Amino acid sequence: NGNLEDIVTVSARAARVGGSSLHLKRGEKIRLNDLLYGLMLRSGNDAAIAVAEHIGGTVEDFASMMTAKAREIGAYNTAFVTPHGLDRPGHYTTAYDLALITRYALQNKKFSEIVGTYSTVISNFGGYNRNISNTNEMLRGYWGADGVKTGFTGKAGRCLVTSVTRNNWRVICVMLGSSTRYQRASDSSKVLNYVFSNYELKNLTKDFSANTLVAVRKGVSDRLEVGAGKDIFFPLSIDETSKLEVRYDLPIYLTAPVRKGEKIGTAVYHAGKCDIKRVDLFALTNLDKKNIVNHTADIYRDWMKILRHDLIRILF
Repeated sequence: NGNLEDIVTVSARAARVGGSSLHLKRGEKIRLNDLLYGLMLRSGNDAAIAVAEHIGGTVEDFASMMTAKAREIGAYNTAFVTPHGLDRPGHYTTAYDLALITRYALQNKKFSEIVGTYSTVISNFGGYNRNISNTNEMLRGYWGADGVKTGFTGKAGRCLVTSVTRNNWRVICVMLGSSTRYQRASDSSKVLNYVFSNYELKNLTKDFSANTLVAVRKGVSDRLEVGAGKDIFFPLSIDETSKLEVRYDLPIYLTAPVRKGEKIGTAVYHAGKCDIKRVDLFALTNLDKKNIVNHTADIYRDWMKILRHDLIRILF
């Protein structure tokens, strides 16, 4: 909702907010891009207020925008009252929702770049430079760590959302309510070690293809191949991999014409009684409806079959 080159003027409300801050001054002018680095690396609560007022007009309206966005991406157990996360009545989230929000945010290249930055220098338009370093202890202490955010309030305790990428597989870990920074990093490492030791990212489309055939009426062919049409990746344990099967939810038949890319049904990958992944299946090719030429050819082929059958019976 903003341009990274926007010039933000710091308000009195932003300048006086408590907790972690960049020590912004009232009236100070600074680029939105620099404020985002200060927000995500230093946990600048004053930067959060300045950004909120610039984008939303007011802190309250921006918090409503945040909550609406959370709902949009499936974070239904989250409500924002502030943009900085300090304890307030009615301001809450869950570990699962934070993972959803993080997964969504990391699709933004700029966000991903910022949260993976160790340190940088930000400047205001008065020529004052601030050297800031990332408070995320996992960035330097865990192989593959590339984000995301630390946090602390009296009610929430020490919190840490970690992103780790190995072999093109990104894993998000959310740790809430720790008593110390060491504890949140230690517990995050244990969870991540478990994941990377026990799970492997599998290409379901390549290794466990869901492609299948569906009957077609009135088509130039009586069968149509359906499939995902793209690579589907999912982490599986060794036990899940050995038990993996595919269950289909498809119509008994289709009626031509059918266009390539048309959704036909779904496939569910399951291991034992546990559903692992639901995948949409699409028509992989066009299948046209029979025309007069096709019908004539069918009649000709049928007659030829009858003639051959009669000829063989006469000869033998």
